[in-house]
Amino acid sequence: MSAAWRRLQQESAVLVTVVASQGSVPRGPGTPMLVFAQGESGTIGGGHLEFQALAHARQMLSGHAVPRHLRQVLGPSLGQCCGGVVELSFEQVSAADVPRLRTQLVPPRTPLALFGGGHVGKALVHTLAPLPFA
Repeated sequence: MSAAWRRLQQESAVLVTVVASQGSVPRGPGTPMLVFAQGESGTIGGGHLEFQALAHARQMLSGHAVPRHLRQVLGPSLGQCCGGVVELSFEQVSAADVPRLRTQLVPPRTPLALFGGGHVGKALVHTLAPLPFA
């Protein structure tokens, strides 16, 4: 997200967050996505759900009065077959919000110790690298 933090210093964005979910959904509560006028950082799960969220966030960025919460049923009417329900929140953010967002959006890192530096240890390091381990 470091590129997103730098970008947020220059332009506003909308923070889209999965607030609640029921049933089968692509991402769980707490999942964030930053939406800029052109581009985004993160994902709330892709598909038509994300397409709708991106459009909604960009309407907010362009000054339109839009709801700050949406409830989406992930069924045939949305063009997704998950079958669950997702509640999303939309919050316009700017450079002033970066300190708060850093603590809110960066997951805590769990300490992890690996012993041995052989081929299995190296494979584990590469596999675990993108996960929130310290």
